[in-house]
Amino acid sequence: ERQTMKSKIINITKTQLLAAPRLGLVAALLVLAIQTTVIRAGGGDDGNPAILPPNSQPYGKSYIEWSEDHWRWIYSIPADHHPVFQDGNVDLNLYQPPGHVWFLCGSFSATPVSSGYFATGNRTGIVPHGKALFFPIIDAEASTAEGNGTTKAQLLAAARGFLDPTSGLACEIDGQPVQHLERYRFETPVFVWGPVPANNLLGLPVGTTTRSVSAGYFLMLAPLPPGQHTIHFTGTSGVSPNAFSLDITYHLTVQPKSKGYGGDCDDDGD
Repeated sequence: ERQTMKSKIINITKTQLLAAPRLGLVAALLVLAIQTTVIRAGGGDDGNPAILPPNSQPYGKSYIEWSEDHWRWIYSIPADHHPVFQDGNVDLNLYQPPGHVWFLCGSFSATPVSSGYFATGNRTGIVPHGKALFFPIIDAEASTAEGNGTTKAQLLAAARGFLDPTSGLACEIDGQPVQHLERYRFETPVFVWGPVPANNLLGLPVGTTTRSVSAGYFLMLAPLPPGQHTIHFTGTSGVSPNAFSLDITYHLTVQPKSKGYGGDCDDDGD
């Protein structure tokens, strides 16, 4: 069942998705952000000065709370404009929430390979000065609306089943590897996402809300200094022949303070 539900998402094109019936699962979202090798951010962790510590409260929320908000964001965007299907030059400003943090996301465009499915992405975009970037390296969610259970125990077991085992987790920020990614795994309590729009990713009725649980690996990057930055990310969820792997690169230009969409903030997230 894990592979059947998962393949409905990762092997679907944007056109197919708009005509598809309700899907039973969205799993293994990957999201990329970028960072520089020389960071003035305060409060880095585990030899990762650009990344806010896993036990911190960036901008007044925990990592777990940010992961819940990220899923709400994912399901709030119409499928025909969704960033999970975009590549090349992209407008990262679209559908971003207000405040100091922008979300980034991975790809649902995957091709069959001998080990399962493989997704790639190579995106170029602009980030305004003062924006922190939150993203899952790899994550999964399970919800009642998708038929994954009704209790916390059932939903958490399903989310773990969709995510694990993981392998090959790696993130390089301007060529510098992020250390100790295993310390950035988080599991949520039951939370609610929705109401979903028309043409939503799951083909649910407009306005649907549902209980959900998420499990995954997440990073919160402090605001980057102006200039060019690159991140390269790889990871695999599951095992062959039912694995889902990604290899994604983001090329970001961080604007000077006088340009962009605003959003200046302290580097440490306070």
